[in-house]
Amino acid sequence: MKRIINGSLVSEDWPLVVGGMLATISPLIRAAGISNPEAEARLLVSVALEWPLEQVWLHVEEPICRRDQKRIIEFLHRRLAHEPFAYISGKQEFWSQEYLVGKGCLIPRSDSECLIETALEILPRDKINTSVLDLGTGSGCLLLSLLSERPPLWGVGADISSKALEYAKHNAANLRLSDRALFIRSDWGSCLNFGFDLVVCNPPYVEAGEVSALMPEVAHYEPVVALSGGRDGLACYRLLADQLPDLLANDGKVCLEIGLGQASSVTDIFSKSGLQQRGEKKDLSGVTRCLVFSL
Repeated sequence: MKRIINGSLVSEDWPLVVGGMLATISPLIRAAGISNPEAEARLLVSVALEWPLEQVWLHVEEPICRRDQKRIIEFLHRRLAHEPFAYISGKQEFWSQEYLVGKGCLIPRSDSECLIETALEILPRDKINTSVLDLGTGSGCLLLSLLSERPPLWGVGADISSKALEYAKHNAANLRLSDRALFIRSDWGSCLNFGFDLVVCNPPYVEAGEVSALMPEVAHYEPVVALSGGRDGLACYRLLADQLPDLLANDGKVCLEIGLGQASSVTDIFSKSGLQQRGEKKDLSGVTRCLVFSL
């Protein structure tokens, strides 16, 4: 018996050893236009079988039972439809920690680790009761990464998405940080009346007209509200510039992620609200990715 999967004729009698499965699904992944198909196939099999990745490399002759075979095929269907691998596996690594993610929650990006590096340089090591606000917290990865690095810190994560906040709360519990992290539903900082020592934020900064042109894993699956920054990509920065002066403690600072080529525009927007740029940091590609502001 045969069936069509994304235009490819595939036998129902799939191979029942790891190596055969990899050889069968890699060409299908390649045909779907997904890069690094061999690596993707190994990742998919490792997640479906709940094996470490190195076990897939080392046990290509290992038999696969029918139940696990069906699970691999189910995951394959989802990946061939360009569903992000992080949503299929339900997790994403960020700052050497594992975060639960899923539909309705922006997937953490390695570019945002630039924010963590900058924040750790700014935060005093010996100050007790230092507070952090993470606006648009999503999975909670920014706030929780900082709390894991500096035990004296406590913080609040705010997000408009109830679904994203569910993931953030689960991540805090899994990382044993719930006692120092509070997550609230808020349109940016509109529900808050407190001055924080540090505010971190990765706002949406893609121009609205460009969202549909992003790779399908992003455009078709990740929440638009976490991607689109309005007509010019700067709408959320204008909202933040209005709110941030009231959310900073004395000597408080803001670490803000920006998109390619947005540094001067964002600096101008913030200066009109009395926030002055105090520094910047480039990501590993040499792109200015993080700006630091204070009153």
